[in-house]
Amino acid sequence: MAVVQGHRIHWGASLESGFGVEVSSVSGQRPYRLQMGWPKCMCPGCCRIYHVTEPSEGEREAYTVGPSGQREAYTTEASGQQVVYTTDHNDQREVPKEEKPMSRLIVFLGSTRDGRNGTRVATHLVNLLKERKHAVTVFDPLKMPFELLRQPLHFMPDQSAAPQWLRDANAEIAAADGFVVVTPEYNCSLPPALVNMLDHFPPASFQHRPVGIACYSLGPFGGMRAAAFARPHLSELGLVSIPAQFTVPTVTQSYSADGQPQNERIENNAARLVTELSWYVDALKAARAAGVPN
Repeated sequence: MAVVQGHRIHWGASLESGFGVEVSSVSGQRPYRLQMGWPKCMCPGCCRIYHVTEPSEGEREAYTVGPSGQREAYTTEASGQQVVYTTDHNDQREVPKEEKPMSRLIVFLGSTRDGRNGTRVATHLVNLLKERKHAVTVFDPLKMPFELLRQPLHFMPDQSAAPQWLRDANAEIAAADGFVVVTPEYNCSLPPALVNMLDHFPPASFQHRPVGIACYSLGPFGGMRAAAFARPHLSELGLVSIPAQFTVPTVTQSYSADGQPQNERIENNAARLVTELSWYVDALKAARAAGVPN
């Protein structure tokens, strides 16, 4: 038995499931029950909350995680760490927050031309997304066997007859949390390879997920007209096009051949796209978990 902040902690067997402890006040009149380290209070009034740990030496300790006061635990805004205060005012311990599950993103490349420059932009964005702890897959129409579209997957009477790679790609899209489209501008519009690739898949696989647009060109306007055409097309697939747009003019001067940005403006704008997309990924993932409209 141990005493923490005026309460007796009785270490014992399972209560309803898992490891549990019973906590009672010094007077023994107000019992508490903690299960899996968190409380199920059985009394009204002066309830305290506890976080239970078991040190490697085998000595069990209990720390207050309680509602207020110097000894409560809280999550700091700056470090994102949970600071636990024990009954010793000088004992402060850093307890890492549980890491959120890694989000899955897909980057669509839009060009199949010889000497294409989209890989420069995509390489930089993929690196930034991975720094944010996203799992990233690249859909490249030059490396994936997309044929000229005759019938999209969702129009096929028997989808099991579709090529396995196409069904696997659709499953990846349906499991993704967000997307990035990297597109050049062809004749004041979107490149055919990009539209052909996207249109193979059912809108239901894309719905209620965010997409960021990165556009580029050899000239000074950065493919802005392609981005303008991309937004309604992506919306028709059920995607949420985020406000931030990454526009890359004079792409061969803005990026080295291996995808390294060559000026601060490009670095800042790419980071802005990734930051905003990450916010929308988290927000819409939570919204989908709560339920989507029929």
